[in-house]
Amino acid sequence: MTADLFLEIGMEEIPAGFLTMSLDAMENILRQRLDAARIHYGSIKTLGTPRRLAIIAYGLADKQEDIQNEITGPPVKAAYDKSGNPTKAALGFAKSHGVEVDALKTIATEKGEYIFIKKLEKGRHTFDILQDLLLNLIMDIPFPKSMRWNSINIHFARPIQWIAALFNTKIIPFTIGNINSGDKSYGHRFMSHGPIKITGPGDYESLLKKGFVIPDPEERREIIIKQASELAEKQGGRLVDDPKLKEELPGIVEYPTAVCGRIDKKYLELPDQVLIMSMREHQRYFAVEDKDNNLLPYFITIANTRAKDMSIITMGNERVLRARLEDAIFFFNEDKKIPLDIMADKLNSVVFHTKLGTVSEKAARLRTNARIIAEHLKKEDMVKTLERAAKICKADLVSGMVGEFPLLQGVMGREYALIQKESPAVADAIPEHYLPLHTKGRLPLTLPGAILSIADKIDTICGCFAVGLIPSGTADPYALRRQAVGIINIIIDKKFDLEISMLIEIALERLKGKADISSDDLKKQISGFFRTRLQYLFQSNGHAVDFVDAVLETSHNRPLDAFQKINALAGFRENKGFELVAGTFKRVANIIRKQDVQTDMDDSLFLEPAEQNLYKHYMIACRDVQKANSKGDFLNAMETVSRLREPVDTFFDHVLVMADNPEIKNNRVALLKAIHDLFGNLLDFTRITT
Repeated sequence: MTADLFLEIGMEEIPAGFLTMSLDAMENILRQRLDAARIHYGSIKTLGTPRRLAIIAYGLADKQEDIQNEITGPPVKAAYDKSGNPTKAALGFAKSHGVEVDALKTIATEKGEYIFIKKLEKGRHTFDILQDLLLNLIMDIPFPKSMRWNSINIHFARPIQWIAALFNTKIIPFTIGNINSGDKSYGHRFMSHGPIKITGPGDYESLLKKGFVIPDPEERREIIIKQASELAEKQGGRLVDDPKLKEELPGIVEYPTAVCGRIDKKYLELPDQVLIMSMREHQRYFAVEDKDNNLLPYFITIANTRAKDMSIITMGNERVLRARLEDAIFFFNEDKKIPLDIMADKLNSVVFHTKLGTVSEKAARLRTNARIIAEHLKKEDMVKTLERAAKICKADLVSGMVGEFPLLQGVMGREYALIQKESPAVADAIPEHYLPLHTKGRLPLTLPGAILSIADKIDTICGCFAVGLIPSGTADPYALRRQAVGIINIIIDKKFDLEISMLIEIALERLKGKADISSDDLKKQISGFFRTRLQYLFQSNGHAVDFVDAVLETSHNRPLDAFQKINALAGFRENKGFELVAGTFKRVANIIRKQDVQTDMDDSLFLEPAEQNLYKHYMIACRDVQKANSKGDFLNAMETVSRLREPVDTFFDHVLVMADNPEIKNNRVALLKAIHDLFGNLLDFTRITT
């Protein structure tokens, strides 16, 4: 027999960002608790709105699975006397577990022989277990922030107002604070009146819809997109694609109703990003554009109520947006009057960090760092662009527009730069130097933007490490992890030949006088931080831990090489003889590790045909590997090195490495050392699990 489990927690509205993570946590906790309780179940479905978290588990077994327990008792030598008769220890053990002494058995362990019994534990009825299971599940749901209300000593995202808990149609009784579980839910706060009796898990969604609540977040998302798109099409346009808004809106409304409002055409004089940002961040509105990506004077908002007169809702939203855009157009017009150089001068009074100086000082460091990086990359023609962009890239931080809309930093800098006739290359580098904005975010498109972004981020990382602002646990107030991954991704994306150690040296040189940057430990600490980020990046992309370790052991300082090698290694492993190759080179490494190699090879001392053959193949491999490495063709280099496996194996079969003659022995060890270095410069085979 099976039954369906239903749980709904009703509460005051939670923030939109809480919904998805809370539902995921509920499902994970329920699966873990049912598995631990030995209760079989079928599928699980989560549902939720800002006012409720619900979960349905289908096909629960009506009782726990029986389990056969093995209970170990005293050692055999203590349980039986020399004649084989049970002692008091054996009799007491049997009696305490309700079995006859004849039921005792013997088991051999690492510590010797012990007596034990097999005891069948009959499964309890599922209904009896669910009372405590659900109560603990509710209390264990994690939230970014929780609160307490009244005198009830309970922590939850928002005050709980009702709980519905059913096993098929039977109420599962329990109490949390002053709330008793039952079979009642509630519909929309304004359009539904009175409780809704839940007659069973299968009826929940249809009953809630009658109460003007769409409980499935995915269904609400589809309704929002469909309604908003249709309204945009009626105005001859389409929605500006906004994945973040599409993700967030289902967590704000229970019964979505799209509304189209108008924007005064004078506001279209504002840069597109200003309009879109104002609508998205402050009001959660969709912007509307034509087929040529030009903004139209409309917005789409999603109301949570279907009013008798929707024009009232429309006018209210238009009035709110108009006030916001009036501020924007005022700040925009005022900012345009101020040259970016004057704004940049004002950065002298803006503190970046008390120990690292002002934003103006940071911008000065960027100019030098960006120039050195460009020269290293043989991009001297970009130096003037970079120096100009570095000087004004932070200028918009003191603008009225960014003061009102902080998320527009960089965006407004580009707009003001173009208005003031800066070159497009300089203007584009301004917003791009902030990219990427998150770990998997968009990267700079232009080379000046990419170089300036690296210069900015390495300055922040090195500066913060130098003054002790090092990420720990989940604490990373300056987003140093994201910035390190950003540098790595830019280097890989742009195929920049850059070493992390060089970037660290450049940045720390500019920070002299701001902090103690002379310590070698500091450089190692920052380098290790980047290695950890590379490790995270590669493993999150699906690469095996041992592969990542093998590559980073030789290439953690060169992200582009590391990226190309990890992908080459993934392809190289498809080679049928991969494990044989790895095994052979591990054997070479083990021999080298035990020897003190102090001599160079002398080919005249290779006496045996097998060592002469190995030397010949080694010399060919050296040439071919060097050629492949110069092109970044690491797969070819690995395959070239792998062709040494058979000559090496033959060498081990026919040649005694530890010859009696020290000169001969040292020469053979030197050959193995040279082979070890050849593949060791590619990756560390000893790290690979075979």
